[in-house]
Amino acid sequence: MAFEPHLRPARNEDTKAIVNLIFEVLDELGLEPDRTRLANAIKGFSETHLNKGGGFWVLESPGAGLIGTVALLRIDAQSVELQRMYLTPSARGQGWGRRLLEHALAAARHLRYQRVVLDTSEKMTTAVGLYRRHGFTPIERRDEWSHCDLAFELTLEQSSRPMETIATVSEPAQAQLIRSVLEGHGISAFIPDENTAEVAPHALFTTGVRVQVSEEFAATAREVLAKWETDSASE
Repeated sequence: MAFEPHLRPARNEDTKAIVNLIFEVLDELGLEPDRTRLANAIKGFSETHLNKGGGFWVLESPGAGLIGTVALLRIDAQSVELQRMYLTPSARGQGWGRRLLEHALAAARHLRYQRVVLDTSEKMTTAVGLYRRHGFTPIERRDEWSHCDLAFELTLEQSSRPMETIATVSEPAQAQLIRSVLEGHGISAFIPDENTAEVAPHALFTTGVRVQVSEEFAATAREVLAKWETDSASE
């Protein structure tokens, strides 16, 4: 059975690969950021993102390493910044950009943020189109980064439906695989225990790692997983 790329929380040991991936994309587009400032901002993600109400995820492909990144940085109690959404050339055109974005937005809703802002460049035409299709609207440029000439915001509508746990597994990798399967069928899934599982796995020894979806999609998600398990068992 072929293994698809999967999203997981970034770890400190990913730092060099994350920096290289992001600079590779920026160089490809001819964008010139303050490289020292950007590299230092990326290297500090554990403190600035993971420990302060945000998140940082990488898209990892078996045999190819990291092929994508996306992050959330807390601004205040209501607002969060979408950052570091990049894909290597080989990962484009397969829906991964949409899945990175939708994962980040699902995480922002789960964390109860009401507004998402972002900075980007007009040269990132595919990403700009993706943001617009997801409801982002232009705002005044925030002058956060020299290589960004556009800014957008999105007001998040909090779902009135609660999240429902559709699977509980023993390992983070299992939960991430389940999420990838669901997102491949257009169902946004969230792993509320993901960061805990990565940094303190023994804390989940008795409870397991949960995979959740919005209650309105729970029945469909269970059907998708049942078929996936059947197909996997027959291979």
